[in-house]
Amino acid sequence: MFEAGMTFYQLDIVLNIWLLAVLWRGDRRPYFLTYTAFRLVVTLVRFPTLVAGGMDMYARVYWLTSCILIFASIWLLCDFFPKMMIPISLVAVILSFRQLLYPALALQRDVEIAMFIAAFYVLLRDRKNMVAAGLVIATLFSAIGERYSVVINGDLMRFLPSFAYLIAQLIWIFGALKPRSSKVLRHQFLQGHVH
Repeated sequence: MFEAGMTFYQLDIVLNIWLLAVLWRGDRRPYFLTYTAFRLVVTLVRFPTLVAGGMDMYARVYWLTSCILIFASIWLLCDFFPKMMIPISLVAVILSFRQLLYPALALQRDVEIAMFIAAFYVLLRDRKNMVAAGLVIATLFSAIGERYSVVINGDLMRFLPSFAYLIAQLIWIFGALKPRSSKVLRHQFLQGHVH
């Protein structure tokens, strides 16, 4: 199991760095870029803590980084609903402080459910929105994996959230690269007609 976890960890870092680079060079959505950067920092901090400090240290770091992820996840909604930036930001700050003061897995699940509903709504209105598509997959399978790993004590189900997030990262990378490649093709096509 440790080897599988290590593989997911390494893939997560590689895809997250790639996504961050693609977002930085392309059309940047500031909140999604921030979310991706926070996600990378959390990944870089959590797993080494488990290996070096054991479960007690990992639990402390996990709950501390959870408040950061809850903030980043909710703040990401500002990209979808820019007119609601102030109330979304206030909710993000309040919930992240609540997570810090009263660590609870239930809050994280509630945020994932809210993210799923918001992303699904956005996806229904804009089927080409790759950020929403990735979030739908990541939040849905993350919630399923967490629930069933507890219910049936399944070791493989514990990796479902990680696997879902890897798929989401690939969707986000594809979505970020697609507009750039179409701009390059359009530019080459226009230059071909000019000459």
